[in-house]
Amino acid sequence: KTYDYFMGEGVVLQSYRALRQGKEMGNPCVAEVAKKHGRTAAQILGRWCVQRNIVLVAKTVHKERMKENMAVFDFQLDEEDMKRLDGLTTPESLAEFKALYDKCVVRDTPLAALEPSEQGVKKEVLLD
Repeated sequence: KTYDYFMGEGVVLQSYRALRQGKEMGNPCVAEVAKKHGRTAAQILGRWCVQRNIVLVAKTVHKERMKENMAVFDFQLDEEDMKRLDGLTTPESLAEFKALYDKCVVRDTPLAALEPSEQGVKKEVLLD
């Protein structure tokens, strides 16, 4: 619902840890789709973002990974692939995201010195 709402309002979404710090690289679903297309898991997850019109900002300091992360525009995932990858968003993964969001939303900002009630940050995250 959240994705559809923002898309309907013309809001461009940006991925936040789309590669989940490498946690999905060994996911069997991602691995199968990667093998099918002759790509890496990172490229499959990056392409999923591209096809969902989500801005992908992949973080790496390694030149080879930078090149790999850019190689997401010369192939397409089919509808079956997209549905399978959509299924990786589970209640558990959303709860993990919410916990990380709560932890990091004001970290390393001047707001971190304030009490939570004074930070002025909406911390309620809808998980649907």
